[in-house]
Amino acid sequence: MKKSIFKGVFILSLALFLSSCLGTHSIRIVSGEQFLDECPKRAKPGETVTLTTVIVSDADLYVNGNVEFDKKSDSVFEFVMPDYDVEIKITVIANGLA
Repeated sequence: MKKSIFKGVFILSLALFLSSCLGTHSIRIVSGEQFLDECPKRAKPGETVTLTTVIVSDADLYVNGNVEFDKKSDSVFEFVMPDYDVEIKITVIANGLA
């Protein structure tokens, strides 16, 4: 009896977990993760995703990827999650060297 209840709870938990992942795509930081402060790992298509970076003085910080970013401030960038996985590259270049 206890085994069948445990199996049922396990299967229900697994189903809920898998259903929460359906319809989402991954967000992967390809390079510059050390400059990232906050970013979700997954998002649903059409969802606005906010990316927060560290503030870098005496250098320029660039955020590039396979989506278009909207720069909200020196350390906050947003994009609308497309219907595919996103790869993000964060680059810091010292002022005057770009």
